[in-house]
Amino acid sequence: MEKALQEHRQYLHQNPELAFKEERTQRYIKSQLEGLQLTQIWEVAGTGLLVQVCGPEKAPGFLYRTDIDALPIQEKNDALWYRSSRKNVAHLCGHDGHATIALGLVQALAGTESDKAVYVLFQPAEETGMGAPKVMQDPVFQEIEFTGALALHNLPGFPTHQIVLSKKTFSASVSTLFYKFHGKYSHAAEPGKGINPAFAISDILNWLENKNQYGPEDDFIFGTPVCVKVGEEAYGTNPGYGELHVTIRAARLKKFQKFRDQVIAKIEETAAANQLTTSYEELEFFPSVKQDKTLRKQFEKTLAGKNITPVYLSGPNRWGEDFGAYREESATFMFGLGSGENQPPLHNENYNFPDELLAPTVSLLAEYIKQHHV
Repeated sequence: MEKALQEHRQYLHQNPELAFKEERTQRYIKSQLEGLQLTQIWEVAGTGLLVQVCGPEKAPGFLYRTDIDALPIQEKNDALWYRSSRKNVAHLCGHDGHATIALGLVQALAGTESDKAVYVLFQPAEETGMGAPKVMQDPVFQEIEFTGALALHNLPGFPTHQIVLSKKTFSASVSTLFYKFHGKYSHAAEPGKGINPAFAISDILNWLENKNQYGPEDDFIFGTPVCVKVGEEAYGTNPGYGELHVTIRAARLKKFQKFRDQVIAKIEETAAANQLTTSYEELEFFPSVKQDKTLRKQFEKTLAGKNITPVYLSGPNRWGEDFGAYREESATFMFGLGSGENQPPLHNENYNFPDELLAPTVSLLAEYIKQHHV
């Protein structure tokens, strides 16, 4: 199995696809499931797959979810013979490894006889935060009651194979506010005849930095201005249009929602005071991943049986993960998988998921599901 898993992972790494464009990935995974003794396979959310491994069709059951999309970044790890074959698209977050582990899990559980259902979801578009909501809207998914949901994410900076747990939330609540400000253009020599958004945006950013709380680890809440645009290189023009993109994140969902409302109110208030009109969109919302206590204790029991000692986070990871959306449907639990202390960080041009994680993680997940959910 180990060699086959490595071949699957390297194929997926070499053939990355962006969110909702995972057609080749979907076909490849489906082709590897042919001939296995499975209850059913459905295409969901366009480019995803929901596999029912065992149990009566569409019966209530346990869900294991993985992600399959890549990032719009150019890979620079030229030492890899299987590096990305596509310009500005690469698996630099480890979804190639995550998907391979899920594929190995289906193969390991195929043929299981049980009156309990087990499902494995190959989900598209995690990176944009749009995959989970679209899966949840799929008619097939809506017909099934899930008794619990499990997922993993690899974590650079931790020793390879290290299991990383969290007792409250695994990752932060995150979203981006994209604001457009409309004022009035004028000649740069006559700024009083125009309305320049730059001053309002500056006031908003100063207020935001004063509100930000970067710690403690289990209660941070802050906004990051990721893009600010005002005017062009036209030195005779006083600009009348601006943009502000702010990414908001917090350790706790309720505090996140309160802070987001405060940011929106401050922006609207400041814009009005400066005679600006506004429009905005909220993009890429990732609700925090809530950790179900029962699922965590089950997982800890499986780890103890394999003499695996986990480490525990002092607070959630600060990045977003759309697995948190499933908390609306069922109990959720997510764990981290150390991918190397010297591994480049997630979304880095030289990141590469370690193949040595594949087979042991498949074995761990298969044992956990057999012990507690079959």
